[in-house]
Amino acid sequence: MFKLVRTFIGVTLSDEINAKIQQWINTQWQGSPIRFIKKENRHITIKFLGNVNKGSLPKISEALGEAVSKLNRNSSEIAVEKLGFFPNEKNPHVFWIGLKDSSGYLADIFNVVENELRELGFSRDERSFHAHITLARLKKRLDDNDRTSIDSCKDIKFGEYTPSKLVLFESILKGKGAVYDKISEFSI
Repeated sequence: MFKLVRTFIGVTLSDEINAKIQQWINTQWQGSPIRFIKKENRHITIKFLGNVNKGSLPKISEALGEAVSKLNRNSSEIAVEKLGFFPNEKNPHVFWIGLKDSSGYLADIFNVVENELRELGFSRDERSFHAHITLARLKKRLDDNDRTSIDSCKDIKFGEYTPSKLVLFESILKGKGAVYDKISEFSI
């Protein structure tokens, strides 16, 4: 019998960028009903794997190590800026911060990870890769106060950082939100 674990692959944020995001949330959103992702859970999702057999985790980790070894260049700075929504602003379900990756480094990571995981039987994502940091998953429509707050800072800039870690995470769903445990980690 096998055990299923909920997993995804992500790039970690720098402590400095994460602290700036948290400070902005604490000042801009005090009293808001929006339930923001916990600071320690923020990341850039490269690929959501879903429920996988726990026994396959070593092979997935090995594939990620192989993917990292195939990156053609060193990490480069990305800008953490602008706010947005999925699927769109009129019907928002996910509130996010955008990433400006002029060099295409995150897309390169996505592509090498996709190629390595395809060899393990994972299907390629149908949607195009859109690098972002999820701030909140919205369960209800935004009220006028939240819309005004968002409109006032849509073009916010949190700074730049150089991604340094690619991580295979386990996502453990709990009553007060998910807990993310690192299964394996790779320097990029």
